[in-house]
Amino acid sequence: MRVPIAEVMEILAERGFTSTYHGSDAAFITQFCPLSAPQPHALTWVRDVAAFHRNPLDPDLGTVIIAAEPLDEQAGFNTICTPDPRAAFFSIISGLNPQPAEPFIAPNATVLARDLPHDLRVGYHTFIDEHVTIGRGTRIGHNVTIQNSVVIGEDCVIESGAVIGAPGFGYFENPAGRMEKIPDLGGIVIGDRVSIGANAVVSRGTLGQTIIGDDSKIDILAYIAHNVVIGPGCVVVGAAMLSGSARLGERVYVAPAATVIDHADIGDEAFIGMGSVVMHDVAAHTVVAGVPARFLRDR
Repeated sequence: MRVPIAEVMEILAERGFTSTYHGSDAAFITQFCPLSAPQPHALTWVRDVAAFHRNPLDPDLGTVIIAAEPLDEQAGFNTICTPDPRAAFFSIISGLNPQPAEPFIAPNATVLARDLPHDLRVGYHTFIDEHVTIGRGTRIGHNVTIQNSVVIGEDCVIESGAVIGAPGFGYFENPAGRMEKIPDLGGIVIGDRVSIGANAVVSRGTLGQTIIGDDSKIDILAYIAHNVVIGPGCVVVGAAMLSGSARLGERVYVAPAATVIDHADIGDEAFIGMGSVVMHDVAAHTVVAGVPARFLRDR
């Protein structure tokens, strides 16, 4: 890989970033690296310009640095200036390493669904039930199970080992005093550009739908119980659990290993701290944490 700086700037412009370049027009990149381990002609980024000046790079390496403001031009640094260096850095990587677009269904996958999109990708040992609808551009990994009534939007990613459409955990006591499984008759609706991580589980609704809104991201080992509603742009991080009928508004962040109890209502842009146990509704634009979770501050 040898990418001229002009092409790097074109990628940022195409992806909607506002940026300026300060440095040699002959600069190019051949690799990526963290700031702590600089490499020749690599692209990296810096979160804190003041910290960079305390530990400067050797400008002779030809490193291209993404920062929020120009670095020392007289020292010969090549700098891309943009308000969000982290997002710009990873967006360039995505632009230079696009996901495979060719359709592919593994020969040992079991796909019973019909009317599949022409560009669907399905990994090995995956099962897709007949009552599943899948949008264009979606990629499904290996050993995935998608069962019962599930609607998946466009440009989604379902990572390996995920289970979508599992029965919910609900029981009632019958007249004989024995626990009996509550039948699950509902389904799942997943919006566009949703990501569901490896070994995550999403349960089908009891009567209605379990819903995951557009652009939401579910991390590995997360559990989304029956009848949960997740609004658009939410992030549910690894090993978090949303109990039955919990509701998340827009752009809610649920940190690792946090638990939200059943029927709790989490307002827009709330932040649930790591390992928290949410026992009550959470107001919009607030940060809560602890066991039980308590209000810390406005977000």
